Amino acid sequence: MFLRNLSIACLSVILVSCGGEKIKPEAYNDALVTEQINVVKAAEELQEGFDTYIKEDMQTLFNRYNQQVEASLNKVKDIGDYNDNNAFQNATVQLLEVYQTLGKKEYSQAKEMLSKPDSLYSKNDEARVELLFKQIDRTIQKATEVYQKEQDKFAVKNKIQLIPDSLSTK
Repeated sequence: MFLRNLSIACLSVILVSCGGEKIKPEAYNDALVTEQINVVKAAEELQEGFDTYIKEDMQTLFNRYNQQVEASLNKVKDIGDYNDNNAFQNATVQLLEVYQTLGKKEYSQAKEMLSKPDSLYSKNDEARVELLFKQIDRTIQKATEVYQKEQDKFAVKNKIQLIPDSLSTK
């Protein structure tokens, strides 16, 4: 699967950056959305992992999340612009950078607190984790709104129809 995605991403870069036939707007949109969805899924898995309170599982999912964000961010940066317009690509990069920052800050803090032994986990920790999760939700929602506006502009300009995906609105 990884190799297939890598091949598609490389082909997209080649098609967009060469003087040859341009990639279709639907394929360009899908390439960016695929990376956004990959990161959303990794974030959902991490949040589900937090519910286990198992330190090793949380660490594994945290590492997987950060690796996915980094891989998706690199793929999106490599895709390039579409017909000399990079607004949608930039919005996707900005969204993924938000996820990257959350991994370094809020998700990292939540993981550390939730990894504490029960005897050391206090009501203050519980309140702090709740606050972190609310902050994560607000931050993602705000960044996703900006991303979706640029995606909508891209769709209108290139006359493509977007099919809503439940993952892209979380």
